[in-house]
Amino acid sequence: MPCKLTFIYHDNLGGFSESWYDNTNSAVGFPTQKIIDYLTARMAISGKEVFWDYIRCTDLNPVLARQVRIFLPSDPLLSTVSPNGVYSQSRRSDPLSADFAGTRMLVRKDSADLFQARTFFSGFPDNQVDQGGLFVPTGQFPQLFTNWQNVIQANAWGWYSRAKSNTGSPASLINLVANADGSVTLTTAPYGLNPPIFAGLIVGSNSVMRISRQLIPANLNGPLTAKIISPTVARSIKPIAFTNFVAGNGFVSASGGPTFKSVARLYVERIVKRGPGRPFGLYRGRSPNRVRG
Repeated sequence: MPCKLTFIYHDNLGGFSESWYDNTNSAVGFPTQKIIDYLTARMAISGKEVFWDYIRCTDLNPVLARQVRIFLPSDPLLSTVSPNGVYSQSRRSDPLSADFAGTRMLVRKDSADLFQARTFFSGFPDNQVDQGGLFVPTGQFPQLFTNWQNVIQANAWGWYSRAKSNTGSPASLINLVANADGSVTLTTAPYGLNPPIFAGLIVGSNSVMRISRQLIPANLNGPLTAKIISPTVARSIKPIAFTNFVAGNGFVSASGGPTFKSVARLYVERIVKRGPGRPFGLYRGRSPNRVRG
């Protein structure tokens, strides 16, 4: 059963997180050695102000009964992992400071089949960024960064990407029926010689769709998420209000299901500035500097 691992850190100004997906292991019985290898490589390219707080391992399915496991620095199985960053310019020198918490590397993730995604990398040593805000890798950092990449590859970690619909072309929207809960059931017809638009998708799974060119009513146009009922029928997840549906001009396009992509290569594109965000212990929208009664 696939699971998601979220690594929570704090640094010299705030906190940040990293997420990876493991497509073969579940939260219960997750191999601890994978986490040890990852944290050892990650702390080796982190400044001394970067501390890891905990790791949350969550099963992706089933949604209503999925297992969650938390790894803490106090876990005896993780006693060999340094609690904070240990990067130094020389093995014989003290660890270096982490760069300002608002500085991030924009890192591109490439898969073997040429899919791409991007993520932010934080907490790296400040001597890797020059005064002009450019990434200038020096010392041991390039090799240690490669070691971190190698661990991710050895763990077979990656991300999930949604593929395009199997048909490659939109289908005609021929009927729309309102359900008792406010959701709607869409019925489509293949366009031209294309197969049914939901062919190949798992019945009961969700797909991101888009209705376009619908004239009456026009408020149907736009994105929606729907559950696959059959190769030609889907039901919206959220209520959609409409009146006087007229078939004959609307089209439905859909994405395929989520597909796991393992990391084949990591590439630093550039240094970016990003706000450190709110502290993890603060409710959304609350300022830590404002006194409340």
